Amino acid sequence: MLLNPANDRKEQPGIGATAVIKNPGDDNYLVGAASDIDGTLKMTSDPGIYNIEFYFTGYCTLILKNVVLGTGGLYEGTVSLGAQGKDQKTFEVDFKKAIDEQ
Repeated sequence: MLLNPANDRKEQPGIGATAVIKNPGDDNYLVGAASDIDGTLKMTSDPGIYNIEFYFTGYCTLILKNVVLGTGGLYEGTVSLGAQGKDQKTFEVDFKKAIDEQ
């Protein structure tokens, strides 16, 4: 996970950033993890459809909704969180809605 404190593309590792996996429509998390010194975090989950949320104090929250996780897969990606603005604290991406609109 990368942090972009000035929202200027000069990213740095998000040491101690948090991610959680939740069932859609449920506020209780199933799995959570904090990132290491390189900003890397690892979680495991059963196959299914989940919401994945990424947090770091002072930065926008990123919520990925309706993410399909399969069996035996390893998913890698980079998440970059920008500093919170006056009007922007959370970004949501709904994978089901994006697929339905294609």
